[in-house]
Amino acid sequence: MNLAEHLPAVKTFLAVARAPSMAEAARALYRSRAAVSRAVGDLETALGTRLFDRHGTGLELTATGRLALARAGRIDAELAQAARICRARTGTLYDGRRLQLVVQLVALRSVSRAAVATGLSQSGASMALSRLESTLGVPLFERAKNGVVPSDAAVHLAVHARRTFAELRHLHSDIASIAGVPSGSVVVGALPLGRTQVLPEALAEALNGRPGLRVTTVESHYDHLVGELHSGDIDIVVGVTREGSDDSGLVREPLFTDRLVVLAGAGHPLAGRRVRAAELAGERWILPREGSPSRRLFVDAFHSAGFPPPRPVVESADLGVVRRLLSSGEVLALASARQYFFELSSGLVTELDVDLPPMTREVALLLRSGAEQSPATSAVIEALRRRSGL
Repeated sequence: MNLAEHLPAVKTFLAVARAPSMAEAARALYRSRAAVSRAVGDLETALGTRLFDRHGTGLELTATGRLALARAGRIDAELAQAARICRARTGTLYDGRRLQLVVQLVALRSVSRAAVATGLSQSGASMALSRLESTLGVPLFERAKNGVVPSDAAVHLAVHARRTFAELRHLHSDIASIAGVPSGSVVVGALPLGRTQVLPEALAEALNGRPGLRVTTVESHYDHLVGELHSGDIDIVVGVTREGSDDSGLVREPLFTDRLVVLAGAGHPLAGRRVRAAELAGERWILPREGSPSRRLFVDAFHSAGFPPPRPVVESADLGVVRRLLSSGEVLALASARQYFFELSSGLVTELDVDLPPMTREVALLLRSGAEQSPATSAVIEALRRRSGL
């Protein structure tokens, strides 16, 4: 169920929940009492639960209604922030289809492609955009030869719209989990180190006994994942954080300290003995990309040992690529001991005893500051904490 279509009903529900009576809410919304009652009923049908108990003396929020009220309040706060940026009334933004169109236009920079993504015709999308800009009184996009260019107001509106949709997604989880078993969807941003051992084990634990839990992982580079976390499209990011990155608005929780090691194929001539830094400097290397945290640690370790860092013959952090190249027995690789746990355990590769300073980095859990985690998200977070401590 796409709750974005029911965003106007969320506005109505919020007014009813906050007003002394449905009649008072109807007057505040400039709508008939019957229309207000119908909107609340439609939202209850979409959610599959009652939000109010009806009594002769009025309405009383149910347990699920109280959960919905908390999410609806957060949605109203997000749209209020967007309205201030656009200098508009909050109520004008309670239109899920138009908000989805803005999100797609900012992402795709094309009216025709955004129309397809939102299920509109191109003329319908153009008309919806014109009406929204007229209602807000501010231009959101500049029409260009090859598409559209979003204004600052459009970019900010898209962020708050995406956070609004995230709140609607979590509302499903809140209600589905009221019986005590976390349900709903969780989106996890996974950096390379996080997704090879800790994350799969944590997901297996979280999914065990929770048939209603659904997890989507997003694999990308750090800046992209953090951007999606800020906007609410991703709930959690797991991996090595970046020094010097702008993590404002995020909460960083250390999970464990990871150890970087020098790996070689089982039959490499340097395996099985202490290896001096001078010997390492003359070897052929597979290294992470320049500028990555791992590469910086590698460079610093060689400088501390008094040697210039070797240049790689291959730059890659892909497990499959590195494993295959190591099996040739002719190269060395810098990698995480945790990431190659299975290869080390099976004897496919070996860790060299090297004369270099220790190379460690922090693996952390990133969350958006102020976000109210759903029960489903909380279940995954708790599993990550437990698996990281093993």
